Amino acid sequence: MLHAQYARETNPIQPSMSIAVVGCGPTGLYFLKNIVEVGSPNIVLTFFSATEKLGQGMPYDPSWVGSETLANIACEEIPDLVVPPHEWLAEQSDTWLAERGIRRDQIGPSLIPSRQILGEYFSAQFALLVEKARSRGVTVQYLMGVQVNDIEAITGARFELVFRETASSGPQRLGFDKVVIATGH
Repeated sequence: MLHAQYARETNPIQPSMSIAVVGCGPTGLYFLKNIVEVGSPNIVLTFFSATEKLGQGMPYDPSWVGSETLANIACEEIPDLVVPPHEWLAEQSDTWLAERGIRRDQIGPSLIPSRQILGEYFSAQFALLVEKARSRGVTVQYLMGVQVNDIEAITGARFELVFRETASSGPQRLGFDKVVIATGH
């Protein structure tokens, strides 16, 4: 059972498959996109993240990179999510853009955003994909700020994730039908 302090959604229908996703950065984001596109209802996805942020991942997290650090990819090269990055940027307010040093006339497919802005984009896309998944009968849950320590095979072709909430807490275990390692880098 998930702890009350974590965001939680419940599905009254028995899931046909439970999937643990270790990592909530771009790799986890693109896995979620795939589930939305080809998944079926009654799937329960449980994302495990060491941070409190969904979608960003370490390379785009402001605590790891400075605002001046450019991404190594232009908007037009980023694989499709819900909204292309340059269109998402164009939807942002003038205040939001000014706070991030972007002029509206710079926005276009060839713009190379900073890693932090790309992280904000990925977070926004993660939220949109979660909405789409839920509208299609997929339950999405999160365990944030946890460290996954091990994955163990258990009876019946199932897996148990062993994780800790803090360095001083004892290990906890949750069982799943499948486990996806989405730690990217």
